[in-house]
Amino acid sequence: MRKLFSKKLLSVLLASSMVIGSASALTGCGSKKNEVIKLNVYSQLANFSGKQIGWSADILKKKFNVELNIIPEGDGVFETRMTSGNLGDIVVWGADNDKYPLAVKNNLLFGWEDDNVLDEYGPYIKKNMPDALKKNKELTKTITNGASDKLYGFGANVALNSKDHESFFYTWDTRWDLYKKLGYPKIKNLQDYHKMLKNMQKLCPSDDSGNKVYAVSLWPDWDDAMVMYVKAMATAYYGYDELALGLYDPTNGKYHDALEENGPYLEMLKWFNDLYQDGLIYFKLICFYMDHKAEETQKWDPSTIEFVMQNVLTELFHSFYARVDTVFCENECRYWVVLSTDKMPEEGEKIREKDLLNHFVQWMTDHVHSYFWCGAGNWSGFSEVTAQADDLRKMRESSLSVWNEVIYLYEFQPSGTVYKNPELDTWKTLLAEEEVEAVIASIRSYLETVRKNEMITRQFLVSLRTDVTQMVYVWLSEMGIYANALFSDKESENYMLGAVNGFNEMMEYVENLMRKAVGYKLYITKEDSVADQICTYIDSHFREEIHRDELAELVYLNTDYMSRMFKKEKGVSISNYILQKRVDEAKKLLCGSSLPINTVSLHIGYSNFSYFTKMFKENTGLTPLEYRRKFGEETYV
Repeated sequence: MRKLFSKKLLSVLLASSMVIGSASALTGCGSKKNEVIKLNVYSQLANFSGKQIGWSADILKKKFNVELNIIPEGDGVFETRMTSGNLGDIVVWGADNDKYPLAVKNNLLFGWEDDNVLDEYGPYIKKNMPDALKKNKELTKTITNGASDKLYGFGANVALNSKDHESFFYTWDTRWDLYKKLGYPKIKNLQDYHKMLKNMQKLCPSDDSGNKVYAVSLWPDWDDAMVMYVKAMATAYYGYDELALGLYDPTNGKYHDALEENGPYLEMLKWFNDLYQDGLIYFKLICFYMDHKAEETQKWDPSTIEFVMQNVLTELFHSFYARVDTVFCENECRYWVVLSTDKMPEEGEKIREKDLLNHFVQWMTDHVHSYFWCGAGNWSGFSEVTAQADDLRKMRESSLSVWNEVIYLYEFQPSGTVYKNPELDTWKTLLAEEEVEAVIASIRSYLETVRKNEMITRQFLVSLRTDVTQMVYVWLSEMGIYANALFSDKESENYMLGAVNGFNEMMEYVENLMRKAVGYKLYITKEDSVADQICTYIDSHFREEIHRDELAELVYLNTDYMSRMFKKEKGVSISNYILQKRVDEAKKLLCGSSLPINTVSLHIGYSNFSYFTKMFKENTGLTPLEYRRKFGEETYV
């Protein structure tokens, strides 16, 4: 916001190695001593929206009487706040982009040196971090093209000893108060860090509300594969740079792939597993499937769904023993949630966990207007997460008809549903009568009965798809129609692949299959329909070599059936139609152009001049030269 009479100094950090920060003006500085000061934090890094929670928020409130309201970056957020003249009381920049110079240009950032605010409120910063402050002023001058060299903040990458740390990106975030109580133990290796975390947890086993305190946890917003935090540990420990899915050692120029045997990434994974083995951290996977086929499902993009799930789950679990570490989308239908804790839950906690997840599923159902499948894994170590994901996928395949409730791996009993279809003969009869809507309705009724009384599994749908497909293919084959060719398009393939994913997907496949099959049968029985299509193709390609098999594939018919149908409708065979088309074209060229006769031969598809001459005479009674001399506008030699 623009400068007002009273101002508060607020530090702002940048996630990159560059420094950009701001402090904005605040009203209300004359508030009463015990009145809570609420500050808005506009952040390009936040994955959370709303009131800041957790132990750090509690300390901030108890010590400074301050509450933070987080406003994350999103589509149009920056522009809207720019227009209003109020970016926030604290601004956190996530990258060096054009938004920072725009904020400077529009006078929305507070200069730390204005009115001697830095001298009065930040003497420690001024004394101990001169290089960082200087860098910020230089950066401001650079990215604003010299328009400003004011001091607006400093970045996260600040070290007291620049020789030891010229630049770094990741650091270990550690409770300094607990570290101080332990006597500042030296940390020379991962084992030392492990020991320190364990001792810290002993000092602070729970928060003021009695909730367990974690020794370590995955960060909630890094990436889909949860590799970032592990790499962050490696960069902090080794001083390597992050590069793609691996790590780069700038000292010797060596790249370490994430899967390198005994490499830094796998070393960090093993370290996390050691924490689990020592009882410091456990993980649980939760898998969510959205039924996008539901009629009222809101068309939210995956990133929005991730954001909503992250925030709602965080709110539900914030006072629970477990933490929501990350939420990510595997595809548009499947989402994964990772929970972590430092202890195995007791029975009472398991019951509460169930209540929270059921509440979440109900909330998503009500607000997203979709059906949700929810499968919860077991608490396990980091090394077992992959196997747990496989188990959840298998459970999903065995419970496709279960929606809007939570299924637990440790409780789940695979369905014994056996595929049996007493309706198949009825469907065949209806199909033979071309009662396509009646077939579709009957299949839908059968599926709904199974869904109501038993468990629809993937294997059940595979068997049903096989029966329905075979029924249609046999029916088409009896009429000489190539079903494989008719349904070889990408759309049909997608319907077929998706059919085994659930009730709605199976019905989509059935409807596409039935309507396309019956529709094509009706099409080929129309007078001249197929024959005209063949003629149109020949008329455009008669100069090329044309085979009957090509034409059969074109109209999805058996070759012999196609030939009989063509001759019946056109009164001439396909080969004679092609021949006549070529002869007619040769006549036009002989009479209306001066092209050499051998060129005419090539033009209509005959490379053998002698054969062309023979064929032409057989059909016209004249050689090409004789025909030109007799009927041409001029006589050509």
